[in-house]
Amino acid sequence: MKQRTKDFLLTAAGIITLFSTAAHAVQPTSAELKNASYTGIYEHTVTLKDGRWEGEPFVSGGASRPSVGLVEDSQLSGDLNGDGLPEQAVILWESAGGSGTRTYLTVMSNIDDKLVNLGTALIGDRVQFQAGRIKDGRVELDVIQTGPGEPACCPSQKATRTWSLDGKDLKEGESVVTGKLSLADLEGVEWVLTHIYRNKELPAKPEVTLRFDGKKIAGKSACNNYFAEVKESADMAGDISIGPIGTTKMACPQEIMPLEQRYFKALQGTNKFSFLAGKLALNWQQGEKLGTMLFVSRAMPSNKN
Repeated sequence: MKQRTKDFLLTAAGIITLFSTAAHAVQPTSAELKNASYTGIYEHTVTLKDGRWEGEPFVSGGASRPSVGLVEDSQLSGDLNGDGLPEQAVILWESAGGSGTRTYLTVMSNIDDKLVNLGTALIGDRVQFQAGRIKDGRVELDVIQTGPGEPACCPSQKATRTWSLDGKDLKEGESVVTGKLSLADLEGVEWVLTHIYRNKELPAKPEVTLRFDGKKIAGKSACNNYFAEVKESADMAGDISIGPIGTTKMACPQEIMPLEQRYFKALQGTNKFSFLAGKLALNWQQGEKLGTMLFVSRAMPSNKN
């Protein structure tokens, strides 16, 4: 009887431990990260509200003020401290009202039902985040950063940079330069449009796609297939121009034609490409109107029947 009681107590303790571990391993939601508290950017803690924080103006009545925000879709998950449970790495942006925008890497974890900031590190000023992952206990980011002699506005150096947790610090380790930004970096995947204006997300349907192949682009815009030539600037990385757009002449539902026309106008006015939280960003201009289209990548469709 005593042995059975002991076995029961051990089993119960195991169940309690299992539930405790599972509770610790619960990953924070996007809403929680948008309303979490972060350290390591200023001397004081910053608490976001709906993904953004703003401080007091630098000058009373002035427009310039410190601001911090969460970069959408930047969350990476993996074990960084060797406890077998996943931490979350996200990217924050910070601006003091000038032309520069600094980006920070920060690691978060749910500990005893509380979201805790384990470490924060500066990535740099106007560094573009192309892709990322947590691998072998380190955060790895593929970035576009300023190379030697380049202006801060227009980075072109591709690099893979790594960070690891060291106690309460997030320390940068190996950094490998991998080349220079070019249109070739956009090839091999299909890009799916999510925004014509950066702050206004489009419905998932009808779908608009874009593919790069050397000096040509092609895709499907809501209804019609389209194609055009693309030219890359030899002077400034990321500067491009789009030639006249050719399309098929399909019978299309009238309700989707405004989207197609807006997309073609924006595409025709595209003058620069970059990356924003892993998304392709195409800057466009139509007269005095300015905008940024955003695309997510996916595998190329198979040509097999």
